[in-house]
Amino acid sequence: MYPGYGTVYSCYSNVYSGYGNVYSGYGTVYSGYGTVYLGYGNVYSGYGTVYSGYGTVYSGYGTVYSGYGYVYSGYGTVYSGYGTVYSGYGTVYSGYGNVYSGYGTVYLGYGTVYSGYGNVYSGYGTVYLGYGTVYSGYGYVYSGYSTVYSGSGYVYSGSGYVYSGYGTVYSGYGTVYLGYGTVYSGYGTVYLGYGTVYSGYGNVYSGYGTVYLGYGTVYSGSGYVYSGYSTVYSGSGYVYSGYGTVYSGYGYVYSGYGTVYSGYGTVYSGYGYVYSGYGTVYSGYGYVYSGYGTVECMQDSGRSLLADLLEQSRFSAR
Repeated sequence: MYPGYGTVYSCYSNVYSGYGNVYSGYGTVYSGYGTVYLGYGNVYSGYGTVYSGYGTVYSGYGTVYSGYGYVYSGYGTVYSGYGTVYSGYGTVYSGYGNVYSGYGTVYLGYGTVYSGYGNVYSGYGTVYLGYGTVYSGYGYVYSGYSTVYSGSGYVYSGSGYVYSGYGTVYSGYGTVYLGYGTVYSGYGTVYLGYGTVYSGYGNVYSGYGTVYLGYGTVYSGSGYVYSGYSTVYSGSGYVYSGYGTVYSGYGYVYSGYGTVYSGYGTVYSGYGYVYSGYGTVYSGYGYVYSGYGTVECMQDSGRSLLADLLEQSRFSAR
């Protein structure tokens, strides 16, 4: 089926191609309640829309591709087993369903990967966003062993999870934002160049990897900024925990020129360093604790008031 400027439209039936292509140059591949199904070929829309109202856009080993249009599934599934879900400048949108790529790539150049209550999932592949938005309202942005990447955009999950098992949650200039959920990297890296890693009531967690922030903010309102054996690092920004815990088991809590701040919680480093180059290590009613490491704040005026307070607290605790 190859309409150059027309429409492949099916209200309640199926658009099916076993080994070929369903292609619409400038039109629409649309299925109201049916299925757009492709065994080994391509569902391709150059400038139009691949739309499934309540059904399934499925590609077994091929490609669901939209150049400047939309790959949209209202309540169904955009699924690619071993292939690619790719949208150049458009939108991969799933209202309550799943955007799923088993071993392939969910890739968006300048658009939006949006899942209202469902999942943006890549088993061993890549969830990649150039300048747009990876958004999951209550679901999951999940990458099993690979990379969740946003160049200058947003990786946003309202109450769900931004999860990377062994890979990388990376945002170059954008924002990794989590309302009530978890930014989690098991053995990989949560890395942000100039943006913000924000967790309202949840956790920013890196098991053996690195929570790294160049010039932005690692913020956890009432949750945890946690690094098991590695580094929580902020170059010129803030490592901030309102009521929670900034915790590094054997690593470093480091802020170059910024602030390591804990309102009522704990800044804890087991054998590492709580270090602030020219900024402030501040704990309102909690603890700044370093087991065998160093709590240091370098200032031009010599010994700081914080160092005196810490010294007094050490003597009073004895």
